[in-house]
Amino acid sequence: MLMSPTLISIGLLGPVYGLSVNDSVVLTVFSTMLGAVIPAFTATLSAPTGLRQITVCRFAFGIWGAKICGILNIIVNIGFGVVNAIIGGQLLRAASGDTIPLAVGIIVVIAVAFFISFFGFKVVHHFESVAWVAVLILLCVQWAQAAVYFPTDLGFSAVEGLDKTGACLSYFAIIFGTVAAWCSMAGDYYVHYPADINAWLVFGLTWIGLVLPSTFIGVLGNFLGGVITTNEAMYGYYTEGGVGALLVATLRPSGWAKTVAVFYCLSFSELYILRLDDY
Repeated sequence: MLMSPTLISIGLLGPVYGLSVNDSVVLTVFSTMLGAVIPAFTATLSAPTGLRQITVCRFAFGIWGAKICGILNIIVNIGFGVVNAIIGGQLLRAASGDTIPLAVGIIVVIAVAFFISFFGFKVVHHFESVAWVAVLILLCVQWAQAAVYFPTDLGFSAVEGLDKTGACLSYFAIIFGTVAAWCSMAGDYYVHYPADINAWLVFGLTWIGLVLPSTFIGVLGNFLGGVITTNEAMYGYYTEGGVGALLVATLRPSGWAKTVAVFYCLSFSELYILRLDDY
């Protein structure tokens, strides 16, 4: 589920805030490891109770507490949905050579996700079980082809003193919150598991499943953030077409880059479906 370029846009923020690539990578790894503890714990609650994750709030906090959790869940899902839709639209725009407007690309991504959702959650899960392999391969190629643009001085930081402290705390909070926000749906994958399943097993597998793809993609975002702060040409692509244009610009040849962009859009549609289900 997490094998998607979504976190690239979040990882970019470290260098954008003025942090070095090295600092950004360290913060990405540790904030992800810490943030994943929360959804890993909440995931252990669904199998024993037989309740989906958001319904556990009703059991734990009562009717009014559950309303607050529900509102927060809506806000989180809107945030994820907006990010996925915008980056997906940027990718379609870049793949079309800017012939498709960004607004149209966003609508296409949302419409495709909405259409697929009518086939049911089981179909989405079957798609997940194989699609992540293809996306992983494409992301590995993205790493390799983008490496030629990576900055040579990975320890250079544009901020110092209190400014650097503030940038570190802000970036840490963003990554932590992004990973921890999966607590609203982590347990949904275990609701049909036996009630006596080992809680530590569920905790460990969930934690690993969150940390590995999040760090793999988030660190790629850190390096690409270093690219746009040191490479004027790539910065131009980023300012003109956003993260989607940057991803396409780091791939070659252009036909291959456009094909990868379409596959990335499908992965965004998949995440969008999951967030729709969580509502």
